[in-house]
Amino acid sequence: MSQRTMPWDGVIPEDELEIYRTFFKRKTAPRVGDDVALLAIDLYEKVFAGGAVPVTEANRKHPGACGVNAHNAVPVTQNCSPPRAPRASR
Repeated sequence: MSQRTMPWDGVIPEDELEIYRTFFKRKTAPRVGDDVALLAIDLYEKVFAGGAVPVTEANRKHPGACGVNAHNAVPVTQNCSPPRAPRASR
C-alpha cells in the first residue's frame, strides 16, 4: 500500500494507531470520501475500562479500552446534536 495522507495523521499518536491496526486489519487502503462525518453509535462500558489513563496503558489490561480519550469524550458527546435523517441522494 502506498502511503497516503489521512485525516487522523498528526492527530492520533503512532502508538495508538498500532492498537487500532490490531482490530482493523485491511486488505486495501482506507478511503475517505467528500462527505466526512463522525458517527458515535454506542459508547459502551468496554471503552471506559481501566480508567482515565493513557490509551496504551488502558489497552494493555483491557483490549479495546480508550483510556483518557473515552473519559474526555463524555462531555463532548453529551453536547452532540440529536440524530438527523439521512440526506436525499444527489
